[in-house]
Amino acid sequence: MKKLLLAVALLCVLVSVAYAEELSLTVNKEKGEIIIPAEVNGKYLVSPTKHALSWYKGGNGEKSIMRALVSEIDYQNQP
Repeated sequence: MKKLLLAVALLCVLVSVAYAEELSLTVNKEKGEIIIPAEVNGKYLVSPTKHALSWYKGGNGEKSIMRALVSEIDYQNQP
């Protein structure tokens, strides 16, 4: 349970940084960072799950702690 709460806390920090006026994926190669806009799925703050982050329109979007608001295609299309 501690690992789950730690993962949620870390993801919440990332989300608070990433949630800007425009929902877009940001890749910073110099810092080795990827900022992903996402939202917390409150159901899994109290129930176990094996998914930390999934695209909200994907098959596991409702089974994860965080729902990513961008897909892997957005990542692949980064310059």
